Amino acid sequence: MTQNRNSEAQYRYLAHKQLTPQIIKNVVAPNSTLEECALLIHLASKYNLDPLTGEIYILRQRTGKVNFYTSRDGYLKIANSHPAFDGIQADVVRQGDVVKHNNDGSISHTYGANRGAILGAYALAYRTDRKYPAYCFADYSEYNRLEQNTWRKYPTAMIQKVAEIMALKRAFSITGLVSKEEMGDEQKRADPFDQRLQQCYSLLDNPVFNNAERMKYTNFLKSIYDESILKSYQRRIRLELTRRSKIAA
Repeated sequence: MTQNRNSEAQYRYLAHKQLTPQIIKNVVAPNSTLEECALLIHLASKYNLDPLTGEIYILRQRTGKVNFYTSRDGYLKIANSHPAFDGIQADVVRQGDVVKHNNDGSISHTYGANRGAILGAYALAYRTDRKYPAYCFADYSEYNRLEQNTWRKYPTAMIQKVAEIMALKRAFSITGLVSKEEMGDEQKRADPFDQRLQQCYSLLDNPVFNNAERMKYTNFLKSIYDESILKSYQRRIRLELTRRSKIAA
């Protein structure tokens, strides 16, 4: 198993070595600098993620700050490639539950008879070479973004993802990457441009768009840094959504 993981990691590393900053800029990051594209390649090689399939990508905030993003599945991929990874345990805590953090690092969690509102989620990431698991708790009030369709529809799944990401990052010392799920309060304090961008992503969650169309719109959104262009594109998405909804009705 370890040999297979190492072979796969080596193959991915060599594949990334064939990529150049110019190729990344031309294919997936047209508005990024060559230096930023070079850093993307470095992180992709380090963590065995494929930038050409969207496992890792660049997202620039209107303030100019650049973040390198992956998903919960991206973090799991990183963990699964490590020979010491021994699984992850996670669950959502609601009002009425009884949760105890035991001396051996484990969690005792008893569901309440009448479970109430979501309080948060915990996760424990295990390694065979460590005595205790990496434990993290994600407070729901700090991370929920109910303005987004996915958080409104799947709040338990989303907060659990945040906890899992936090635990995996801690267990495997993953740095230089963030995910949209874990941004929490930083996203809540986003300026109007970032809020409009998130509104566009929420519109694209509508099932009238297929995956190919959603990817096409999303890739273009990642390249927009001018508010007037973003506003115009948001209007375009809304008009298309309205048109299709009327046809479906």
